Amino acid sequence: GWQFIPESYPTNTGQWLINNWAGDFNINARPSVSNGQTESSEFISFKGVLNDFSSAIDVLYEAYKQHPATVCNKSADPREVLLTPADEYDSINADASLDHQFLMQNRNTWLTVKAGSAKIQKMSVDKTEEFPSIQLSDHYGVESVLSLDRTSAQDVAT
Repeated sequence: GWQFIPESYPTNTGQWLINNWAGDFNINARPSVSNGQTESSEFISFKGVLNDFSSAIDVLYEAYKQHPATVCNKSADPREVLLTPADEYDSINADASLDHQFLMQNRNTWLTVKAGSAKIQKMSVDKTEEFPSIQLSDHYGVESVLSLDRTSAQDVAT
């Protein structure tokens, strides 16, 4: 799983080589039971590992003020049912938040997310005979605009 992260990416200067992590982490951020928690215990553990090495900003949570559904979104209209079986929408997997973006703020500010740009992308397509789905994937995409401060980035590289 995700335990490889601490060993794999810090550079010898203590700076993270990769400052933006985005995609399908297959860790549901939403708790399976509504008991006052805003995040699942597995997701809290995952963020703890990231935060042991750098201050990890959860970009989508910052944008939505919650963990948005990125798989099996029950409120989607129309629902995608070719890639996601219809009965999944009534299962514990419904409205899962498996896709994330983290910005690692490791003592520098050379990479930032443009305000208001972070969002999930449904990746809708027109249904055809060759591809009878309304989405390219059963997951939504993660999208944001990143800004690079070239001067600060050069300082990190040297």
